[in-house]
Amino acid sequence: MTHDTPSLRRRVARSITRSRDAVAGQGRDGPPAGWALLIPARTELPCELVPVPLTAAGISDSIGGGLLEEVVCGPDPDGAHTVYQDAAREMKALPDNPRAARLAARLGWPYLTGPTPLRGDALVLGLDEHGADADVPDVVLAAAVREGLLRG
Repeated sequence: MTHDTPSLRRRVARSITRSRDAVAGQGRDGPPAGWALLIPARTELPCELVPVPLTAAGISDSIGGGLLEEVVCGPDPDGAHTVYQDAAREMKALPDNPRAARLAARLGWPYLTGPTPLRGDALVLGLDEHGADADVPDVVLAAAVREGLLRG
C-alpha cells in the first residue's frame, strides 16, 4: 500500500494548526492569540516563544498572574514591541531579570537599567500599526538570538 505523501502532509499540517490554535486560544470562540517571547527571571529556565491570548488576562497569566505593567514600548521601525511585567514586582521583591536587561540594552532601552530594573518574568510582544498587541517582531527575535536567549 502506498501513502499519498502530499495528502499526508496536508493532514499533518492541519493537525498541527488545530493543535497550535487550541493551545493559543484561537478557536472560533476564543480570543485572538499571538506569539510572545517569554524571558523568565529564573535563569535556569529557558527563554521561549509561547502562544499567548491577546487579552489582559492571557498576558497576565503568561507571567504568573497579577496586574500588568507595560514597562517599555520600543517604537522600532523594523518592529514595534512592548515588554510586560508584573506591576507589583518591586513590592513583591521579584528577582532581577538579567537576561531581559541584556535584551533591553541590545535593543536600545538603556533607561531600564536605572532605578526600576526589570524584575520577574518578562513577556515581549509586538505592536501592530494601531498599537495593539501582536506577534513578537523579528527584530526582537534576532536580538534574542544574538544575546544567546534563543537558538538561531
